[in-house]
Amino acid sequence: MLSSERTTLHQKFYSLLLFSFLLAFAPLTSAGLIGVYELPNKDMQMTLEYLDDENIRIQVEEDFYLLINGSKMYMVNGKSITDVKKFREKVRSWKITKFLQNRAQKRMQKMPTNKSISVTDRTETLGGITGTVWESRVTDPDTQIEEIKEIVVTDDSRMVKLKLAMRNVSRAQENEHTPENIKKMRSKMESTFGDDVAILRYDNRFMLKSIKEIELDPRKFLLPKNMDVKSMPSFSDLANILQLVASLSTD
Repeated sequence: MLSSERTTLHQKFYSLLLFSFLLAFAPLTSAGLIGVYELPNKDMQMTLEYLDDENIRIQVEEDFYLLINGSKMYMVNGKSITDVKKFREKVRSWKITKFLQNRAQKRMQKMPTNKSISVTDRTETLGGITGTVWESRVTDPDTQIEEIKEIVVTDDSRMVKLKLAMRNVSRAQENEHTPENIKKMRSKMESTFGDDVAILRYDNRFMLKSIKEIELDPRKFLLPKNMDVKSMPSFSDLANILQLVASLSTD
C-alpha cells in the first residue's frame, strides 16, 4: 500500500514540475506580479507569484505550493517541507523514474517544433493581453493520427521576462543525473519560439486568466519557520499531496 502511494505521489509530483516547466513559456514583470492560470481540462486554477528572478511561488491551494529561492526549489504542504532536489535524488533509481523518463521521451515526440507550427490570421485576448494564434500539427507516433494544437503567443515584455525567469529555474534543476531526453525536451521547447515571445495559452492545457502588478511582501517567499526540510514527504502527508496534485496529470 505504501509503495503504491509513493509511486502515485512520484507520478503526480512530476506533473507539477512539468507545469512549472511549461510556465517557462508563460508571463511576468520587473515589479511584483500575480498571474492566475486556468487548466480547463482539469477544472482548476493555479497562481504564480513573482517577486524577482530569485523568488517565485507556484500555488495550487493556500497550504500547498512550490517555492523557488534562487536555485533551490521546495514543495510546501501545510507543515511539511520537501527539498525537491533531494527528493529527486532519492527516487532517481526507482523503476517508476525510468517509466516516467520513457513517457517524457514519447511526449517529446509530440511537442511542437519550428517545423510543425504555422501562424494563423487570428488573435486571442487572455488576461487583458492579446496574442497571435499559432497551430501545431504533429503526428502521434503511436496512433499515426495528426494532432492539431493551438498556441497563443505574445511579445508582451512582462510575459517574456517571466518566461526567461522560469527557463532559468528549469535549467537550475538540471544536474549530472538529469536524463538526456529531459534536457532535449526543454531545449526543443526553447527553440520552438524565440526569446522575444512567450505563450499565453497552450491548447487546453493551460491559459492565462488574469495578471496584475502588485507590491508583494518578500516574507511570503521565505520558508515557514521552525519546520524541518525533508528529502521525502512523510506518509502522513501523502493523502493531502495526492489530493492536491492529482488533477495535474497531463496524460
